Amino acid sequence: MDLQTLSGVTGAFNAAGLTLDGSNKENVTFTNATELALNGTALSVAANQEVALTGTSLAASQTCVFLICSAGGTSHTAVQSEIVANSDLTDRGLAIQLPDIPEGNVPVGYAKVSTNASGAFIPGTTNLDTANVFDVYVDFLGGIVDRAVQGVATGA
Repeated sequence: MDLQTLSGVTGAFNAAGLTLDGSNKENVTFTNATELALNGTALSVAANQEVALTGTSLAASQTCVFLICSAGGTSHTAVQSEIVANSDLTDRGLAIQLPDIPEGNVPVGYAKVSTNASGAFIPGTTNLDTANVFDVYVDFLGGIVDRAVQGVATGA
């Protein structure tokens, strides 16, 4: 792929291996060194980088998603989605919409956090391996092309 082809590409080129941090269990970790692009500019993230979760607490039987983003190096952020009742996800078939990507960041994946009927979760405080908290990690792979940057029509 040449540089002109990469112009305007934003994304992760290998899986970050997002997971529960081994020592700070309230955080998410990049297990792998990760290569990113932000609008065609190459960025790197070293392995074992931690991302602190911040946001609104979950009460019992609630779920949210933390979109994990990076600006490269050691600059990472987690953006919390809306909080949804677990029953809305199962009984009504609702989905959780991912939050907006912060300016100057590349989305690398997300952590879905749920609590059971006797649980609660305080971002940045509650360990993700607590018995009442359930977490799932998803890596994004590939990129988004900013067609406006490349001069391609984006539609009506």
